[in-house]
Amino acid sequence: MLFTARVIDLTWVPRASRVGHDSLLTYTKHDLTVRINYEKCKVALRNQHLVSLARGDIGETTSQVYAVLLNLLEGRIPRCQLDPTIDDLSDIDEGPSVSTMELARAMDKSINPSFGIGKVDSHSIKTAALEKPQRKRKREIEDSEATVEGDASSDEDEDDQDALDDVDEHGNIPQVDQDSDGDGEDPFAEPLTKAPAVKPPRATKVTFDEKLPKPASREDRMNRTTNIKNHLLLLADYSPHFVRKCGSRGLGEWTVDFDELVNYMQETELDDILFEAFGQLGCRIARILRQKGKLEEKQIQKFGLLKLKDVRTKLVEMQMSGIVDIQEVPKDSTRAAGRTIFLWYFDPDRVKMIVLEHIYKTMSRCLQVLKAEKYDRREVLSQAERTDVRGQESEMLPSIQLERLNEIRDTEKKIFTQIGRLDDLVAILKDF
Repeated sequence: MLFTARVIDLTWVPRASRVGHDSLLTYTKHDLTVRINYEKCKVALRNQHLVSLARGDIGETTSQVYAVLLNLLEGRIPRCQLDPTIDDLSDIDEGPSVSTMELARAMDKSINPSFGIGKVDSHSIKTAALEKPQRKRKREIEDSEATVEGDASSDEDEDDQDALDDVDEHGNIPQVDQDSDGDGEDPFAEPLTKAPAVKPPRATKVTFDEKLPKPASREDRMNRTTNIKNHLLLLADYSPHFVRKCGSRGLGEWTVDFDELVNYMQETELDDILFEAFGQLGCRIARILRQKGKLEEKQIQKFGLLKLKDVRTKLVEMQMSGIVDIQEVPKDSTRAAGRTIFLWYFDPDRVKMIVLEHIYKTMSRCLQVLKAEKYDRREVLSQAERTDVRGQESEMLPSIQLERLNEIRDTEKKIFTQIGRLDDLVAILKDF
């Protein structure tokens, strides 16, 4: 995986020399020490997982907007799990934020935010539940923004007078139109022998793709900003809440509650693992216990609409694996079984540790399998590692040895792919 320069930490000890009264700092290649900032790597990997989650749940364009927002927040986040002895936790309640205007300026022009948003009447959109009560001026600004929202092709139906007004506001485009050497009209040119009978429309004659691009109008910029804000509202409304509105600066400030999103990703991965191990019934019981807390067997059977016999069998199976456990609450000091309440509970932290232990064992076994496969084909590998054969295996090795070499390389590729997937699970359950 490739990382940008933001995950590289540059430290050096400069060498100073005095010339007169000035101190000049000279740096050579021997003075520069480069190291990888692993904490920033974790932040970048967490952002990639969140973008992938938004892409799968919402859509491609919304995930691109979300990726730009996370990229802006990444520079202000030193590590995934903040350390009170190192980091400043004074603003931990709100966290770093980005305004809608900052996001619109940072977004690449190749991203079209008008995609992925449905066209509905502005009066049908209710954002009161997503936004905190703000001042009256902010509400007036949002109402004025809502009037801009509409059909994206409305600018094409403007009359000539509106087009001239736009040109006068944004520069001397009429002069460029008259002096253009392209397909535009030249008043001093000689008449053509085969002139068209009907004058073509002005919109199809003049283009500025190669000479002078037309600057974006104010309405286009407002429409783009409004579409970006709609994507952010969609991210805030979707469960889990990918973003949260925390202010009114720059058409709204947005922040990300990473702890809640990481908990959601962990719960999703645990549910998938439990579904594969214990089936739909086991996953359902685990989710009920996680949401409701400690329950009796009859309560689990009532909430899940299940048979009591199936619930008991599955609970015992899950208890033997350490997924669920039981707590005895005696009604009196005799501690008789008939006078005792048995409560079943699900501990997410304990289950994560059990799953991580199994993942580490699986990764170790994968490496052992790879080592055994290489040992069985050590003769072919030793010949392929020779300096005169390396890079020319298809020409230097016989067909049988070449086939065995391809088999061990395919096996190695599959094993490392599996280890990479397991490592992603470790990152979600432990590092993020």
